Amino acid sequence: MDEDFQAHPIVDALVAATTLPYRALLPEEVVDGLGDVLSMTLDEHPLAVGLVARLSPALLVQVPTSEEPRARNFQGYALPRLQRALLGKVREVARREGRPDFVPPDLSLAALCAYVGYLQHNEEVWTDPEHVVRQVAQLVGDAIMAALFVGLMQEIDKRPASLKEWGDTGRALADASPRARAVLTRALSKLPQRDQTFLEAYRACGWELDRMEKRLRLHGRKVNERCDEAVTRLGAALRAELAADAPAGTG
Repeated sequence: MDEDFQAHPIVDALVAATTLPYRALLPEEVVDGLGDVLSMTLDEHPLAVGLVARLSPALLVQVPTSEEPRARNFQGYALPRLQRALLGKVREVARREGRPDFVPPDLSLAALCAYVGYLQHNEEVWTDPEHVVRQVAQLVGDAIMAALFVGLMQEIDKRPASLKEWGDTGRALADASPRARAVLTRALSKLPQRDQTFLEAYRACGWELDRMEKRLRLHGRKVNERCDEAVTRLGAALRAELAADAPAGTG
């Protein structure tokens, strides 16, 4: 990721709160890598910018977004795809040079695209009480991290060779993966059956919207609405399961 990137202080605090539960579960380098993606998404996605700007209006001067709804929604659509392309290049260089760097896998970015790529800015943030805006911001942060985490676990299952490419971090992640998988399984089991079925289908479709539309015979808008609901619930369920799973003294 860009070492010169500086997130807004509110975003920094939100990222810290969102990633903290994962630090008792995953290697530090993995949490930091996923956290970098989370940070850039929260700092630049129009929905997140709106939430943070409600709490700190000066942010709109630093990260302006279009006032035209369609253009603003396109910014949200394009952002995770740009991140996916950028990290794909970083991953490619690391592999070519034989560096065991942990770079969030493509499936994590695919899940991110499926979730945040279609989220739309909500003007209600300007009238909602501050404590409600903070709660919504945390829900969005948890959902983004959930998408990245689900994609990571899917990558490990689908392409175990990734663990070798990540060197010591990969070995540590291999040791942590049974517990991480158990946490994810428990979190998924707490969701309504409708959400469980939907997320399993989207994973099977590689997080590709066109494949999901054909599989469910639904318009893309409906797929996106259900994805928003399911991933948001998963983020909250993962936060609860991580708190329950944390070793004594770390929660």
